Amino acid sequence: EKKKYDKILLYCNEALQFIELISKALPLTKQLLSCKTSSDVMACIQFIVYTNAFQIKGSSDNVRSMLKLVTSIDESIRNACITAIQKLFINQKPSAPEEAIDIAKKIIDLAEECNLQQLRYLGIIITSLIDNKQFSKYVILAYWEIFSQNIDSIDITDQTIETTTLILKMISKADAQRTHKKIKTIIKEGLGTIADRNPIIAKNACDILIQMAHSLKIRQNERIHFENSHVLFIRLCDLLLNTRESYELKYWIPFSQSCISAIYLLAKDPNELFKDIVIHLSREVKLHEHGSQDESVQFPTMALTKLIFLLGHSAIKELTRVESLMRDAKARKINESMHDDPPDDSLENDLGVDLKKLDDHELDQEYRRKEKDILNPHSIYGSYLKLIVDISVDKEKIFKNSLLRKTSMLTLCKYMTVSEAICENYLHFIFSMLKSTQ
Repeated sequence: EKKKYDKILLYCNEALQFIELISKALPLTKQLLSCKTSSDVMACIQFIVYTNAFQIKGSSDNVRSMLKLVTSIDESIRNACITAIQKLFINQKPSAPEEAIDIAKKIIDLAEECNLQQLRYLGIIITSLIDNKQFSKYVILAYWEIFSQNIDSIDITDQTIETTTLILKMISKADAQRTHKKIKTIIKEGLGTIADRNPIIAKNACDILIQMAHSLKIRQNERIHFENSHVLFIRLCDLLLNTRESYELKYWIPFSQSCISAIYLLAKDPNELFKDIVIHLSREVKLHEHGSQDESVQFPTMALTKLIFLLGHSAIKELTRVESLMRDAKARKINESMHDDPPDDSLENDLGVDLKKLDDHELDQEYRRKEKDILNPHSIYGSYLKLIVDISVDKEKIFKNSLLRKTSMLTLCKYMTVSEAICENYLHFIFSMLKSTQ
């Protein structure tokens, strides 16, 4: 009996020694992932798969480090990385909803531990797997069910939904049509009551819509637009205006960027929507002509900071929208000259021109005119130029808040990228300000 227990004890000691040796090898494996020898890297990938399968402590860190190999210039390494992730997390075709949910939860757990760069790599892997039909549609549906909080078998927290929306954004790049059908779900769940308290989920919901629109445009040459009265824009504008106090600034800024980007990408007339937002925000900013103020009135610094930030970001998005429409118009004219394609009335309506009456030179002139109109003195953007410059210069020392001045400087720089004339007028000022900060 004693010999029997001695053998068991010896076996356990040797097993512990082996586990310790494997654990000591993990940091070295992480370093070897950057090796220039393909065979060494491939061996490291295989080693990471085995150590993670046996749940060796610290192996999950190596899995996250391995994700970067999906961008390797060596195709065999890229494929090995994708295959390794497939083996570790989705190496089965779910035959029941519970199995699909289990796979989805494994990837959620992985994503929650990833940094931003690793999430980008994970997105590339997921897109590749979907494109190659190696990512089950049932797992995709499981993510939508988790997003909708329709699953009782797992504990769904705000953190779970935040990560799920990140993964749905990745999925939308390769599965945009399904996302298009889920717009009501995105509005209800991602932009619903949860968005009033959680800016990250609200931002991620906007990013899903943005990715969907980009993917449909790039992969299927399909432009999707909704009327300004669509419930999506009503909700986005409501969130943008009513969360200024409930969201911390560090969360409101990223959300507002994604919100404005979604509006300019999906709305038929985004300028009208933005005009209403600016008018609403301007009511909170009690300024007289030339940026002066009554001493008896407390200056609403934060409201003005947010207004000026939105002006800069929206001006850039309007320029991007005009450029995209012009590219589509030129492509359309080429197609019409080669084929008998029916005219695209929606494109002509967006541009406000009759494409049949314009040659390429006239189309370029029309683009330059529209580009100049973005920041003309009477536009929603250009009418605030003087205020932005006054705050940036701050000769009267009124705008002492450094964040407000930094935001004004940033918006002025964005205006300079939109308008050549503004760039020429204020470039010297920007450089003098940079010099004075040294």
